[in-house]
Amino acid sequence: MSESKEAMMAVSNKTTIDVASLPGVVILAGASAVTRMPTEVFSKGACSFLAELSKALLNDAKSKLWPDVVSFAYWCRRSNIDAERRARESRLCNHLGRGIAFHITPSNVPVNFAFSWAFSLLAGNSSVVRVPSRPFAQIDAILNVVQPLLQEYPEVLCRSTFVRYPASSGATELISTFSDVRVIWGGDSTVAAVRSCPCMPRCVDVCFSDRYSIAVLGARGIAQMNGEELSKVAHAFYNDTYLMDQNACSSPQTVVWQGDQESIQEARAVFWAAVRSEVHKRYELQPAIVMDKYVQACSDLIKNRVSGVERHDGYLTTAELSKAHALSELNRGTGGYFYEKSVGDFSEVLDAVDERYQTITFAGIDGEDLRRQVLRCRARGIDRVVPLGQAMNLGLLWDGYDLVETLSRKIARV
Repeated sequence: MSESKEAMMAVSNKTTIDVASLPGVVILAGASAVTRMPTEVFSKGACSFLAELSKALLNDAKSKLWPDVVSFAYWCRRSNIDAERRARESRLCNHLGRGIAFHITPSNVPVNFAFSWAFSLLAGNSSVVRVPSRPFAQIDAILNVVQPLLQEYPEVLCRSTFVRYPASSGATELISTFSDVRVIWGGDSTVAAVRSCPCMPRCVDVCFSDRYSIAVLGARGIAQMNGEELSKVAHAFYNDTYLMDQNACSSPQTVVWQGDQESIQEARAVFWAAVRSEVHKRYELQPAIVMDKYVQACSDLIKNRVSGVERHDGYLTTAELSKAHALSELNRGTGGYFYEKSVGDFSEVLDAVDERYQTITFAGIDGEDLRRQVLRCRARGIDRVVPLGQAMNLGLLWDGYDLVETLSRKIARV
């Protein structure tokens, strides 16, 4: 038997794992050692803890400064958790957690780590959560509230460890050896790197790799909106895009305009004017971002990828895809650079939607009709069809997974 297999067998016989002893690992919050023993899904302790965490975050002055932290707190409220539990009660009544879940969370979405941990907790697992190495005020705000609350819930404390460590420490490889689940958020290269680490024979990898998202806007519906309605839509679009500089996988990169040309021209004018107004009020523009968008516009025009570029100002640039270029996950902007495509009907571009497409956000049209079109055409991609403003609303249904079901195991009966 190889040394690595012997080490894994030795670890598998332990009931607790001392995470603090691993080289380079710094415990930010939670326990220094986590239990391997699973619980039932939606355990009373987990549900009560998250409900109290919701209240504590919503009452914390620093936490309320961040919309994404407030969204997490709102998701954790008892009424929502109870609704999620009831929706799965008959299906998951014989489920237990898998054991220890190892979460590698993305560096560009600060609150993702908290959602991933909460999902795993509800699925009956203990969690070792590697938070982003990049400092975010939102991470500190959440952990500063989580840590004292964990002391009141020992059954949750022994299942929760939040860590940081340098990539060179080898901690990812070591944690993989005792993980029953690896929840990998990041680019394709991150997924491949973690998957290459030896793991338990029955370890389940749940991977969230590079994805691409679009917005579909009904031109006639947008054009008919009054000023207040347009402001709400612009605010929703801002939250989906500028809050994360379009870096989130669910942030729309291309706006698909659906309708006749006259309606599209009218809708484009009023929509982008409303977006500009919203961005000027809320977005802190960096000079480097302005230059990046200018260089990207020049490159797109030289390559004939776009038929025209409109630089509304330093805050907003829109580029109309040429007729020869279909939707593509290569069309990506940042800091307010958006591609546009005009179609008579969304079905005209569905052929270009492959497995990398994740979310469609919509406004001015019937979202249920969009969802039916995706189902009818059997699209290889698109896991979510949600209203504008909900692109980054993480939930237990994500990337086509029901995460409580995926992160737990069913105890079959005869």
